[in-house]
Amino acid sequence: MNAGKYELLAQAKIDLSERSSYLIENASDRVMLRFIRSVFSTASLLSGFPSAGTKCLVGKKELAGLRRFPVKGFRNITIFYLPAESGIVVLRIVHSRRDLSRIWD
Repeated sequence: MNAGKYELLAQAKIDLSERSSYLIENASDRVMLRFIRSVFSTASLLSGFPSAGTKCLVGKKELAGLRRFPVKGFRNITIFYLPAESGIVVLRIVHSRRDLSRIWD
């Protein structure tokens, strides 16, 4: 299957920006750039294989079909996405230490 398209929703863009800022302050510019590339690379991979991620059980009807997949090279960071007709829609990019039950409130 060819790579489809992916879209990062507003909250996913905020998540990406916040994690990037954290990495600049606590790691290095190189790590931050590697992280950003890995997020986009992982999203591109998932857009071609939307069923690759693990199904998530969330009580909200609008999140039916939600899946998660770790960012390549950053196993503690997870992309949460919904399969779409031509690829995926990335809803969140979240560190595993976050209380995942609260991000969907």
